[in-house]
Amino acid sequence: TSATVQGNSGGFTVTGGLTFANGSLVDLGNTQMRLVGDQTLGGDGEIRFGAGPATSIQTINQTTFGPGLTIHRSDANVGSIVINGGSLTNQGTIRADAGVEIRVTGATGTTFTNAVGGVLAADGGTLTINRPWSNAGQIVVNNSTINLGGSFNTAGIGTINRTGGTINLTGLLDNTGSTFALDATTGSWNLAGGTLRRGSLVTSGGAVLVSADSIGTLDGVTLGATIAGVPA
Repeated sequence: TSATVQGNSGGFTVTGGLTFANGSLVDLGNTQMRLVGDQTLGGDGEIRFGAGPATSIQTINQTTFGPGLTIHRSDANVGSIVINGGSLTNQGTIRADAGVEIRVTGATGTTFTNAVGGVLAADGGTLTINRPWSNAGQIVVNNSTINLGGSFNTAGIGTINRTGGTINLTGLLDNTGSTFALDATTGSWNLAGGTLRRGSLVTSGGAVLVSADSIGTLDGVTLGATIAGVPA
């Protein structure tokens, strides 16, 4: 059988791991879910962010979201995954799907990895990554917005499956020794307060790097590309 845990206010702590059986649900409401100590959230289930301003998942130490877990948004406030220490590895699905935003953020020195099989999706909402990160799974953008913040390198971008939508570079993309290519498959990206560092930038197939309203930086880049300003 499955179970539903529904939060209202305050929060609860998980230690020693948590296994979701038969599609069980944690509906956070206005609650913090605190994951303390090295652990895996596994099995087959769902964590749903709620409508309150306190709705969040707080991780400490080394945390893994297993392949059968879906974390998503269903109400009307920003949901945060906050890495307070150590690292977070995602093998499941983190999906912004209800018109608002999911943020992956955290303390200095923490990291976020989307592992093989993991899915990061902006599909009806906005997904923001604000920690050093890498992607060995897939990033999905479906007529929605993803903000690529924190710091990452070109090889670590991995696979992006895009249908329309918006990709904003808001963090530091270290392109040292690499070529960052935008084409008809990748579509255009917005330089939205972020930095592209070194290496080469090339564009083709109608794709461009758009200089967005937030001032971005090209740091030692070799330019073989089109950079376009936002139309007046």
